[in-house]
Amino acid sequence: MVHGFSTVLGMDSIQILADVHPSLISFTPGQTKNISNVTIEGLAQTIHSLEEEKRVRLQKHITSHIAATQDEITIPGTLSSDTIAQAQMQVDRLDTLKASKMKELVVKRRLELEDICRCAHIEPDANTTKEKLIALMEKQIMQAKQEALTRKEILEKMEKWMSACEEEGWLEDYNKDENRFASKGAHLNLKRAERARAAINKLPAMVEMLILKT
Repeated sequence: MVHGFSTVLGMDSIQILADVHPSLISFTPGQTKNISNVTIEGLAQTIHSLEEEKRVRLQKHITSHIAATQDEITIPGTLSSDTIAQAQMQVDRLDTLKASKMKELVVKRRLELEDICRCAHIEPDANTTKEKLIALMEKQIMQAKQEALTRKEILEKMEKWMSACEEEGWLEDYNKDENRFASKGAHLNLKRAERARAAINKLPAMVEMLILKT
């Protein structure tokens, strides 16, 4: 799982495993690996962190994968830092282009108004000059960006809260399954159950923080 997440995120799995315990990256024949409770817990926490990082990165403008679930994203480097940065640059470029096109539209509509008014010998409204309209548009765009920035942290916490709620529902079904320890992939479900319990324990604090931030 560590190798899988690292490949998609463009991270060094060897270094990640070494941080958990150096023996995990030993390639010497006969060399034992440390599998103490501390090491296993360290691996579980690392996997949870990588899974969370994958979820966060998946939300950052990867529009070509917008319909894909987190588990379906397995192509190496798909969510690497470079890929995320390139996606962000593309979004910024499109935002700039959109603003430019909007300015062109404002100017075009103002000229159309002036032409109609000239033919009818009417004085166009001074409040609709292209300079004032563009300034108003720029102001509203800036205000919208500032508002979006203030909501970003709330939305991220909402995502974590919703994810924890989903895990709570999954854990309820898991605990009702009498064959949960004998089913295929039981060891993976057991790990997920551990992570789910940890996430559920944080739910009250999440709700309190959401209320405070909101």
